[in-house]
Amino acid sequence: MRPLAALCVLAICGTASGCKQDQGTEKPAIAGGLAIDPVEYGENSNAPKDAIDDCHFELELPRALEAEIPGAKAGGGSGNTLTMKIVRISGATPDWQGEHAVIVEGEYSPQSGESKNFRIKRSEFGGAFGGMAGVCKGLDNVAEQMAIEIAIWLENPKDTDSL
Repeated sequence: MRPLAALCVLAICGTASGCKQDQGTEKPAIAGGLAIDPVEYGENSNAPKDAIDDCHFELELPRALEAEIPGAKAGGGSGNTLTMKIVRISGATPDWQGEHAVIVEGEYSPQSGESKNFRIKRSEFGGAFGGMAGVCKGLDNVAEQMAIEIAIWLENPKDTDSL
C-alpha cells in the first residue's frame, strides 16, 4: 500500500504548482572548449586486469565529462586541456561484494593562466552476485559522479583541491 501512496504523492507533486520541477539549468561551458587527454592508469593503481579490459573506466570518465561540459572533447588537443590519471582502484573484482572505489588525480591547463590540480575519490557499492557486469556498472556510476564534481570544480578551479 505504501508504494501506491508514494506514487500518488509523486503524481500530485508533478502537477502541483508549488512543487519544484527541473528548471532546465545549463551545464557550465568552458570558453574555448576543453580537450580531455586520454586517461591513463597509474603505475600503482592496483586496477585488476579484468576491470581494465572489461569496464574501460579510462574511456568512461572522459565520456561522462563530455556529457557534463558543453564543448568538451575527449581524445586530447590544444587549448584548455584536462589531463587525468587513475591513481587507485579498489574492490573492482567480480567476487568482491563491497565498495568499488576510485581515486583520480588531474591537472587543468587553461590556454592562458596557471595550471590547477585536483584529486577526487568516489565509491559505489556493486550489486551482490553482480559479477563483472556489476563491477562495470559500479565503475560507470563512479565515472558519472566524478564528472559532475570535476565539471563544478572547473567553473572556479583552485590548486590542489580535493573534490
